Amino acid sequence: MLIANPTAVHLETESTHWTILGTRPGRIVDSIDDRTSFVDVVDRAQSLPGEYSLICFDSTGARKVKAYRGIASSFNVYYCRRPQDRAIVVGDHFKNVLSQLPVSHRTVPSSVPIDQLLFGTRPTDTYVEEVGRLGHGEVLEWTTTDVPETELVETISVDETINGAEAKHRLDRHFTDVIGDAKFNGSVATMLSGGVDSTLIHTYLDNDATVSAAFDSPEFEFEIEYARRASDLLGSAHEVVLSDEENFLDHVETTIDATGQPLLLPQATLMHLAVSRSPHQIYLNGGLADGLFGTGTAALAYLARYAGRAARLVPNLTWQLEALKKTSEQLRRPASDPTGCAMNFRIHSDQNLVADMFGQTAVEERKNRRLRYTERRVDADDRKGYAAHMHLGHAIEYFHDNILTIWRHAAHDSGKAIQTPFSGRKVFETALAISPADRYARFAVPSRDQPTRVVQHKYLLKELLNERLPAYDTKKRKGYSLLPMQRYLDDGPLSNAFDEYPMPEFVPEHYRGVIREGTDEVSWYALNYAVWRDRILLNEDLDIIETTTVVGA
Repeated sequence: MLIANPTAVHLETESTHWTILGTRPGRIVDSIDDRTSFVDVVDRAQSLPGEYSLICFDSTGARKVKAYRGIASSFNVYYCRRPQDRAIVVGDHFKNVLSQLPVSHRTVPSSVPIDQLLFGTRPTDTYVEEVGRLGHGEVLEWTTTDVPETELVETISVDETINGAEAKHRLDRHFTDVIGDAKFNGSVATMLSGGVDSTLIHTYLDNDATVSAAFDSPEFEFEIEYARRASDLLGSAHEVVLSDEENFLDHVETTIDATGQPLLLPQATLMHLAVSRSPHQIYLNGGLADGLFGTGTAALAYLARYAGRAARLVPNLTWQLEALKKTSEQLRRPASDPTGCAMNFRIHSDQNLVADMFGQTAVEERKNRRLRYTERRVDADDRKGYAAHMHLGHAIEYFHDNILTIWRHAAHDSGKAIQTPFSGRKVFETALAISPADRYARFAVPSRDQPTRVVQHKYLLKELLNERLPAYDTKKRKGYSLLPMQRYLDDGPLSNAFDEYPMPEFVPEHYRGVIREGTDEVSWYALNYAVWRDRILLNEDLDIIETTTVVGA
């Protein structure tokens, strides 16, 4: 067993070794003794606030491995069989497990090319056939003589409806429990972007440390100031870890080295920069809030819900009207329609370009695979309209975001840990208990500097933040931590990157010029794969992370 997470808790009983990964792992370990069964521990994990995964193996000689990942857990479990001695290897960091396979036993699945260029990641799988990954709500059981068996044992649903006031009360209680009352083992800081999610969770932390990272690109100056303004309101001691944009490719390389996989978002370099250069051991992160309480798409769809008919009658004078018309049309299709609004959540690439390369049927099949994964875990329906699309789309967003995997891997490579208070079954259930028609967005009085923003998404979190930090203006212009990627690709630090890292072999010859010149996210996704291929996949000297805890070797 290879455990990279420094906050994991290990316990050995008379016959079993347990490893608990999660928000407050001590709460589970304290309930384990020689008589405790695997099912007992899973039940305990499901009853607690926060998110949990666990691994155990029989230490009596049978070498049976069992593992569990909570339905809302972003703590991953990977597994493979080491070919040289047929040993079972289980771990929480993809690179650690991959390092146990020689290059000759690292097979890239045939679905990787389209996933990489369409989604920018492998949402629920891995980049190598020989390495498995436990899905949300699944249990793994494996012995040295059997093939690994996985089973979905946990889904999520609610049988109540609550209003916004009750939802905020439950969230407040949850954050107090997992942040305010937590006894963290090591110095703690909030990763502060200045947005609602990170600012809100810091109000619960009994600590004044916040940190963010930035490149010295002129376009990013707003983001630096955005975080500093939030820090001033919080009264935090804010550290900005700064680097030169001319070194951006170097940071892509070192971040992929740390995570062992392509990065999905350019902001992963900022995450790695922060955790590797700031002194703290544990970082609070606001990830996954959008998938529960409202993305920007929800605001657009909410407006289209009411303005759809008018939008269809108005000439295409502006892109806003065009977006309203398109969204209104998408909402009139069944939620499971591949061209509808819900099925296009968490996709930012040029889908037409990807379809030209791999075929429209292949694109729709990958979308439908996400749908099947999601429908097995959360109730959804195939109706038309705003509520059905938003419920399904946000569930797809939550289960297929994958960015927390990459961020957490980046932290573990530096011997650090990330805690994500928005993850966990209790928060998910709170969101689901709100009617989907009212869950994600609502009309709001616009601010003076943004008079056209009449719909507010994530409004429940913004209301809760206003109650805890009244001086924070939830209607102000938002920062998105966006780096100027098009310029980086056109004539910046990535303009010659494909000279150093040749185009992925799966890109058809007559599309390589288009991608090399920089087109949408597809160029970024292709470059990430090329860097990963050369530095990780084909690396004969790949080794486990230095701070890894090795159990049962």
